[in-house]
Amino acid sequence: MPDKDRWTTPLGIATALVAVVGTTLAGLAYCDSHRTTDIALEDKEKNEKLESGDPILVSEGTSWFGPAWYASDQVHSVAGMRFPMNGYEIIHWLQANTIHLGVTGTAITVTAQHPTTALIHGAELSDLKCAALFHGTAVRLPAIGDGGETAPPVTIGFNLDAPRPIAQNVTRSGTLSGPFTQQVALDKGDSREFVLNFTTTRSTCTFRAAFTVTSQGGKHAIPIPATWRNGKPSSYLFKVTAPAKSYTRAYITEGGSDWHFKSINPHHLIPDNATLTYTKDR
Repeated sequence: MPDKDRWTTPLGIATALVAVVGTTLAGLAYCDSHRTTDIALEDKEKNEKLESGDPILVSEGTSWFGPAWYASDQVHSVAGMRFPMNGYEIIHWLQANTIHLGVTGTAITVTAQHPTTALIHGAELSDLKCAALFHGTAVRLPAIGDGGETAPPVTIGFNLDAPRPIAQNVTRSGTLSGPFTQQVALDKGDSREFVLNFTTTRSTCTFRAAFTVTSQGGKHAIPIPATWRNGKPSSYLFKVTAPAKSYTRAYITEGGSDWHFKSINPHHLIPDNATLTYTKDR
């Protein structure tokens, strides 16, 4: 084979390989460019969706533990009923058969979503309906500790007995102390916990509540969940009944290896502002 032919063939192969590699690299660069563009478009769409959506995201908080007493308009026979898990089982029974007595509420963690600062002005009520007190059954839970709190939540209270209930400040002792006038500012990604208390000493009430928020020049009403199940809102309707002067039956919860209901004489219960006092405890 002539020297010329001996060198031409490998050179052709090398040239072809270079062309293939070049084409492949160009293709990869093209794909990377399009992938980067797609990611940028996805991020833009996500941001636009957040900007056009609610200014805050609400999730379940940890700083509200419920009232001491619960009540029902039904007469329940539950003496000796036991709850081996000492927790969720009894709470589920109470949720299904009773409502909060004197005060209801919730703890909500609020997270800002808009790129501009969200201002939370407080909360407002809607669909407030009140009727007669419950006289069926009263149930007391054992005291539950608060577990401590590193960053105190913002606490807002409502007097449901007022002609027009408005958001109010709450003192450390739990009393209402005038209109809530704070503006809680949250930048995107910032979070703050809110505790809301709704009190009545006169009636049985149902209602809904919402945060009032301004962001990006607009005003928003963000519904507040009343109850949660598995980390998701299960109801937006709050329910509460005031202490009654008499009940057909009454129980207190006793501990030990498991929680159980102990029947007590309902005549030993007296209304004490927004709760009941069991006189045998004295």
